[in-house]
Amino acid sequence: MNISKKDYYIAAIVGALTGIFAIPTLFHLGLRNPFVFLFSIVIISVLWPFGVWLGIFLSRWLPFMAQVGKFAAVGFLNTAIDFGVLNLLSYLSGVTAGFVIGGVNIPGFIVAVSNSYLWNKLWVSQQRNGYSYHDVCFVSFRGRRRGVVEYRQSRRHRGFFDLELFGLQIPRF
Repeated sequence: MNISKKDYYIAAIVGALTGIFAIPTLFHLGLRNPFVFLFSIVIISVLWPFGVWLGIFLSRWLPFMAQVGKFAAVGFLNTAIDFGVLNLLSYLSGVTAGFVIGGVNIPGFIVAVSNSYLWNKLWVSQQRNGYSYHDVCFVSFRGRRRGVVEYRQSRRHRGFFDLELFGLQIPRF
């Protein structure tokens, strides 16, 4: 896979967008210092090109790693978009728990899936005749459904093990 300077610039842009979309989540977590917001944008803008470079470096031994570096950057951006839109809408609507939070999360999920499709098609894989938007939505929906099932299972179980992910029980400390 050929990597150019353009890929590093794109990775920096993806990093900046990740930092920007992380701001509502940081705000929700109580980190309200503007310096923290700026710092997150700058640091992530530097880390993502480094991740692309690391993927290229590792592709000497594992050829698929060149694409993994780009894929990881886009995946983190998708997560930041999903969480950021959810936290922004939760803040604006006042809905932070319960059954209604699923409805509040729909716009963030749709934007994140659309973002995933565009970046993966145009930058990561650069395939013009590969997968369709429908395929991406289907895979994303199944993944989200699995996450909801895991979350609900973890909320039903009380005691020493508060969280169960993919069949593994994580102890509470």
